[in-house]
Amino acid sequence: MNYRKVKSKIRSNFGRGVNYKPPGSSFHIIAVDFDGVLAGKSRRGKLGKPIEGMLTAIPKLAKRFELVVFSSRAIHPNGHQDIIAWLEKHNLKEYFSRITSTKINALAYLDDRAVRFSDWPATLEYFNA
Repeated sequence: MNYRKVKSKIRSNFGRGVNYKPPGSSFHIIAVDFDGVLAGKSRRGKLGKPIEGMLTAIPKLAKRFELVVFSSRAIHPNGHQDIIAWLEKHNLKEYFSRITSTKINALAYLDDRAVRFSDWPATLEYFNA
């Protein structure tokens, strides 16, 4: 399938404005936050349970995109190891190419705490500023 057909198919499946590029480019990557997107709230040092629907969604996304865990938890060696152990426990490690705490160039970020930027007036309104 050529690039134009792939781009057209992605746009029809994901909506307008998705600037898909073929595998090997940074725009084939989806960065996925750990806490609140993959795992629920941590309690007493134990990582949370899988978020509902995630166990079926991740394999589907991984068929079309490179998935990267993006988490501030990964800054610390123990946090990085905890994420690896959690992914292994839930049979998800194979779907992620890496774990990072550094912002990477990606097609999209899946994050429960993100605010999508459109313009500054809308941002000020969102934060009641």
